[in-house]
Amino acid sequence: MIILSDQVSKSPDLKKPTFPIILLIIVMIVGSIGYKMLWAEYGATWMDAFYMVIITVTTLGYSEIYPMNEALKGFTIVIAVSGIGSFFYIFGILLENLLIIQNQQIRLRKKVMKNIEHLSDHFIIVGLGRVGNLVANELQKRHCKFVIIEGNIDEHKNKDLGTYEYVLSGDATNDEVLKLAGIAKAQSIIVATSSITTNLFVVLSARQLNKDIKIVARNDDDLNAEKLIRAGANKVINPYNAGGVKMAAIATGSNILDYIDSKIGIENSNFNLEIITLSETCNWIGKTLIELNIRSQVGVTILGVVRGDETIYNPKSDFQFILNDKIIVVGAYDQINKLEELFSNSMK
Repeated sequence: MIILSDQVSKSPDLKKPTFPIILLIIVMIVGSIGYKMLWAEYGATWMDAFYMVIITVTTLGYSEIYPMNEALKGFTIVIAVSGIGSFFYIFGILLENLLIIQNQQIRLRKKVMKNIEHLSDHFIIVGLGRVGNLVANELQKRHCKFVIIEGNIDEHKNKDLGTYEYVLSGDATNDEVLKLAGIAKAQSIIVATSSITTNLFVVLSARQLNKDIKIVARNDDDLNAEKLIRAGANKVINPYNAGGVKMAAIATGSNILDYIDSKIGIENSNFNLEIITLSETCNWIGKTLIELNIRSQVGVTILGVVRGDETIYNPKSDFQFILNDKIIVVGAYDQINKLEELFSNSMK
């Protein structure tokens, strides 16, 4: 099942049965007045007249309350044709609207699946709980494309799922669901459910379907971290440990790490750290910092470069990049986005 967000799903133009409803109301009013007048000699009440209209337009077929003459028979025929016709008119519009909604959902599902098929180097988030939502919000800030897989979508119906472009409702331990999310072309999968069993199965499946994908798995119990690594996870994160370490560092320290810990991950913070790896297709290789002039172009600050097991802090202007260098930069979100765009343009 595919859940379409509000960014993709639009309300179809449905027909309103205004005219047949008004016509039906007029038929009931005219019919009630007509039967009241035509049965006046028998002392018919308004309830008698309205009852006669109801059994006529609904084709219930109960016997008449009072005797029928030629005038009453002709009047009943007019009421029956008009009332039954109005009912069928309303039913036809409702049925047409149902078909319109179903056809639109089918078309939109096909459109969404086609868009997902065209995604590459995107992220997959498994689990839409508190951790999964934090991950999704952070990826949105970075303007990253991602697909969310959630097995119990009804538990999150109160959340604003429309803010997410692609949300799949399904069991992520099923290989077919992972394939629908584009696991073969994704750059990373973040397994953020609270179930260690589910996380293990998803990690195993993801690694089998994509040998090169980066897998980040949530683990609430440190005893199972090694199992996730053996299953294929590149990194295992315990959100409780990470939160506790940050809180302790902020409480006991007064250096720049306090500032970084207090900024990263806080809503509305315009602060970010990023690591960029130079692959063989990047034309930055062999060039120096002064030649690239990164700071002047996008405004980020280069904190250091990781080269193998060595970290070069605050590299000088004549520092020359080589293959597989990892550049550590800091800056505002818009500056990081500009850097990523500049980096993408540097690919041969």
